[in-house]
Amino acid sequence: ETDQYGSSQRKKRTTIEMKVPKRLVPAVIGRGGAVIKDVEMRTSAKIHFGTELVDSEDRICYISGLLEETTLAEYMIQQIIMNQPVIETYEMLLPQKFCSTLLCNSKLEIFRSAGNANVIMEKTRSYIADGKRRIIIKGTAQQIADALCEIEDKLKDFNDIEEKIKIGQSSRMSRGQTMPRNNVTANISEHQVALEDSTSLQEGTKEVYVSASESPSRFWVQIVGASTLELDALVKAMTDYYNDRYNKELHVLDSLAPGQIVAARFDFDDNWYRGEITFEDNGFYEVYFVDYGDSTLIPTTDILELRTDFLSLRFQAIEFSLANVKPK
Repeated sequence: ETDQYGSSQRKKRTTIEMKVPKRLVPAVIGRGGAVIKDVEMRTSAKIHFGTELVDSEDRICYISGLLEETTLAEYMIQQIIMNQPVIETYEMLLPQKFCSTLLCNSKLEIFRSAGNANVIMEKTRSYIADGKRRIIIKGTAQQIADALCEIEDKLKDFNDIEEKIKIGQSSRMSRGQTMPRNNVTANISEHQVALEDSTSLQEGTKEVYVSASESPSRFWVQIVGASTLELDALVKAMTDYYNDRYNKELHVLDSLAPGQIVAARFDFDDNWYRGEITFEDNGFYEVYFVDYGDSTLIPTTDILELRTDFLSLRFQAIEFSLANVKPK
């Protein structure tokens, strides 16, 4: 015989109901139910969640088993909930032009920082050149702090590049009068055109440098960005290299043909550029400058073999036409 507090009472099965915030239910269940199965295995209790109610911020968790089992399971679930990190939100405004550089995929407005914080970009874009874009960072306090450090470092690098570009643009000289490109089709494959910044083009406006112009329906631009600095460095390296007498002799070409990519000296500024042979005219060859879009006739003495490593940078000139513009 047992009293009302004896073993027979302790073996009686019971069910406990506890409220779990909806946002924490995935943490209690675990991936593939791993967490909740572990609690069941350790306590021998049976656990399941009730139907989710739209107008409630909680879900009911039902714990069934012996008194000791349900009490222990309830305690373990409470510990799981208490140990979940507090998710915070931080907002800031950043230059829209810089924001586009953060996105790996222009179709997404969210990415995960190195510190595992979610960085969300406001979908509304400004078409003002110096417009700002709202950034929302979600994560723990430490994750947000790490994300801010990461963004600040990238912003500093971005501002440094922008300053170098401004200095480079201000020191650029006009290339002088050159002929518009001949209609001869060039053998430049599409993948060689400098569209590495094309994802950010979809973010709104994009700064470009008009490098050559024939008419409103036909002109060439360069995308202003890191590649601008790379091109300036490339032109300087080519000029220093091909102005050397020994190097000139080393790269003399026995023959020239349309479609051939070469190094060509531009008489106006005495610099060497990458170009493509388009046709021959009385001992001169028309060269299309693949990074600028203009063309000119050049003597064979100023056309040399292009060193292969000078091809590492994609061709920068992109041909454009103004839409819906017709001559009067």
